[in-house]
Amino acid sequence: MSTKDGRPVALVTGGGSGVGASCAQHLAKAGHRIALVGRTRARLEETDRLIGTDSQRIIADLSRPEECRSVVREVLEVQGRVDVLVNNAGFATQAGISETSEELMRTALDTNLLGPMCLISELWDHFTERGTGCVVNISSLASSDPFPGFLAYAASKSGLDSLGRSIIAERPVPGIRAFTINLAAVETDMLRSMFDHAVVPPEACLQPVEVADFVMECIRGMHDERQGESIVLMRS
Repeated sequence: MSTKDGRPVALVTGGGSGVGASCAQHLAKAGHRIALVGRTRARLEETDRLIGTDSQRIIADLSRPEECRSVVREVLEVQGRVDVLVNNAGFATQAGISETSEELMRTALDTNLLGPMCLISELWDHFTERGTGCVVNISSLASSDPFPGFLAYAASKSGLDSLGRSIIAERPVPGIRAFTINLAAVETDMLRSMFDHAVVPPEACLQPVEVADFVMECIRGMHDERQGESIVLMRS
């Protein structure tokens, strides 16, 4: 059933928890219709409950290009438009360089870089035809200052930084905007699956809501002069 009603539409990947869920809540509060993408139905349903309004929920593995294409087609069919893309879905695990398998490399690159590339490629004609669209890439401080054990993650996020610059270089009109946010540690389940409080104290971490606040500032045009940059966001 179509939900087209003239409101802007935000497509948020990794929307089931952490930064993605917080961004979805902020965007919904600002009047956007929300399309959530993630791998776990229960988590997307929980974000939908927190949003307080019915979202479009899509189960997909964005490391697979065919699923990226399917997601964009499904959102455009139901919503009729996409105004904002938040590339937040990510994969990280710790492994020393000699222990970093080809499978781990491919998973990190496919999830953190190939997925966003495919989503943007699939949306590009839509953005250019409308002359507007905002992309926010959730990257990492690891792209410039990698923590030991994050070879694959850091390399994939470096590519994501470059992707943001490529959007700015190729966009036909300034109404297509792109931001890349290099996050320091954020208090999320993914962080705690790798680091305990002794290694990364909670007080050193950003909260997901703080990241979502900054994402909204980008979408609202408050940091347009920083498009194409790798914008570092960390606990002051």
